[in-house]
Amino acid sequence: MKETKDKITRQALEYFTVNDYQGASLIRIAKALDITKGAIYHYFRSKEELFRECMFFLFNTLEDMLNEMISTNNEISVGNFIKEFFNIDEQLAEVAKRLKIDLLNDYLNYVYLMFLGLKKFPELRTK
Repeated sequence: MKETKDKITRQALEYFTVNDYQGASLIRIAKALDITKGAIYHYFRSKEELFRECMFFLFNTLEDMLNEMISTNNEISVGNFIKEFFNIDEQLAEVAKRLKIDLLNDYLNYVYLMFLGLKKFPELRTK
């Protein structure tokens, strides 16, 4: 069951990245995922709840990556850490690999989506 929810979350994140939150509907998301709208409702009460789950999934992945970067390189300087973190192509390739989705062609949309998530869900700011 968790595997299905994670699959929906990953695929919906990719859909939101390409199509934007405002333009997305659960019907279109379900169609893109080749599932029914009812299958989405089985796991999520609304588009907003699905989007929230996508944002937390994304931010948790980023947090894990940052923690790994810090723990594997104890002597990294703040400047190098920031430089490494904002090396967009490499970082997005790693995020995409971990999330099992394609983000590289739409990374500006991905960054926009992150900021939209932060605006819509202020509790993400603690991540």
